[in-house]
Amino acid sequence: MSEVENFKIESGLNKISNSLNDLKLKIDNRHLCFDNFLKYELINTKNYEIKTQFTIPQKEAIMKIMIGLLAQRPILLTGDIGTGKTFIIEQLADIIGAKLKVIQFNSETTSSDIIGRLELTIDIKKINDLKKSLKEFKQKLIKIKYSKITKFIVITECLDISKIREFFDDTNNFINIPDDLYVDANEILNQLKGLDGLKKTHFNFNLSVLIKAMKEGDWILLDDINFAPQEIEGLMSLLEEEPTLMIYENDPVLFFTKDKTKIKNNETDFLIHPNFRLFITSSKETNISAAIKSRCLYIKIKPFNEPKDYAELISNCLINTGIADNNIIEIAKKVGYAFFKLKEKEEQPNYI
Repeated sequence: MSEVENFKIESGLNKISNSLNDLKLKIDNRHLCFDNFLKYELINTKNYEIKTQFTIPQKEAIMKIMIGLLAQRPILLTGDIGTGKTFIIEQLADIIGAKLKVIQFNSETTSSDIIGRLELTIDIKKINDLKKSLKEFKQKLIKIKYSKITKFIVITECLDISKIREFFDDTNNFINIPDDLYVDANEILNQLKGLDGLKKTHFNFNLSVLIKAMKEGDWILLDDINFAPQEIEGLMSLLEEEPTLMIYENDPVLFFTKDKTKIKNNETDFLIHPNFRLFITSSKETNISAAIKSRCLYIKIKPFNEPKDYAELISNCLINTGIADNNIIEIAKKVGYAFFKLKEKEEQPNYI
């Protein structure tokens, strides 16, 4: 038995009634296994060795998260700052091979960060194609000594789309020009359609990382949901047992579902990817609405109440780092006790 294990016995760290103390996470036959009673299939079957050491409360949370993953339910994870909420989800995503996308909520987060936003976009390719056509057309007009060449050069050099459109709309500007130039003029007129005035720009609805994750099968973490805007309530339908989501901000409206029978239009209706998973974290459970709590698998990570809780976390993290066992013990004892005293004296009890 190593000195670290002896230390845990002497300090009482092994005297945990919870049998999770002896359970191990492992990779077996392309599955993440919680000993032999929970298995979750890996998305990416890379050769992965689990080196991360988890505390008893974290193991308990992982066990419940795996149940939620298997049940394909959204997972709400709460606990004091420093208990490892985000860390656990990041580690599981890495082990399982899922891409984890995070929406970090703060006082400046808006509904656009959750769903997406309309953005004014210049169609660079169309503008460049038009410039090329105008340049070639100008050279041809110069060769035939076109009478209005000066006016044409002025409006095309500054690329005033509305004035260029007016010029090509006026058929009097193209009387007595060769047939091939008349054909070119009509082709340029077709390029100009939809580009006059502000139409040279268009609005694109840029989907948020949440919507992209639903389409691509990534994991999404809504971190610190207690800072989320009121519009977060618009995601309630996504938390249901049969999740759906309507994106009214897009034109036409987009519809997401897990039910294939509800797909009516392949342009606007999308299946939620089977690998998509939704996680929510909060350090202040009192600020979470009852509606969200009731729709998620609600997991609370137990807080650290004694010096040994911190000592266990620190000693677990330092195992396999090359540090001698006796040094790990000294570090775990001193730093664990220091963190405990800091938290004890803090005005905000959820700070470590």
